[in-house]
Amino acid sequence: SRFPPILPTNQISEQACAHRDIEVVVDQVYGKNNLKLKNKDGAFIGPFAPLLYSPSVAPVFIKLANVTLATPLLSVREREIVALAVFSYDQPYYALHAHTRMAADAGFSPAEVRHARTGRIPRDLRIREETCFVLARELARIRRHLSNDRYEKARVALGRETATAVIHRTGASLYVGMLLNRADVCIPDG
Repeated sequence: SRFPPILPTNQISEQACAHRDIEVVVDQVYGKNNLKLKNKDGAFIGPFAPLLYSPSVAPVFIKLANVTLATPLLSVREREIVALAVFSYDQPYYALHAHTRMAADAGFSPAEVRHARTGRIPRDLRIREETCFVLARELARIRRHLSNDRYEKARVALGRETATAVIHRTGASLYVGMLLNRADVCIPDG
C-alpha cells in the first residue's frame, strides 16, 4: 500500500482520535464478519489505513459509510449486491475480498457472488436485489446523469426513498473503491 499502516503507538493525537472513531464503527459493522481489519501490531489495514493519513476526514467518512451500510431501507443482501455491483466495475482488491465474504454471510451462493463480482446479474435474485444491482452498476459505469428511464424503473421497483438509499450506498462504495485503488491496498495475508 502507498499508505502503510500506522501503529497506534506512532499516531499523532488526531490520528489516535480517528483510530478510536474508526474502531467503534468497525466493531459494530464488520466485527461479526471475521475480516482481517488490523495487522498483528493492532494497526488498521484495508481502507482504514489510508484514512488515518487524513484524520480530519476519517470520522466524517466513517460515519457516512456506516449510515449507508446500515440503512434499514435496504436488506443486508441488497446492501451487499450494491457493493459487489460497484466493485465489479473498478475492481478494488480489498473491497472485493471483504464484500465477497460479507455477501456469502448474507446468503449469496458462490456462483451468485462470482457473477456479481464480474458485473453480471446473478441468477435467482429477488426483484429488489436485481433492481439494486442494475442501478448501482449503471451509476458506477456512467458517472454522469442517470437516464429518466433507469431512475423510473428503480423508483417503481424500490420506491423513491429506497432508490435514493441505493444511490447513497453506491456513492459510498465508489469512494471506498477509489480510495483503495489509489492507495494500492491489497488483500491482507491470512
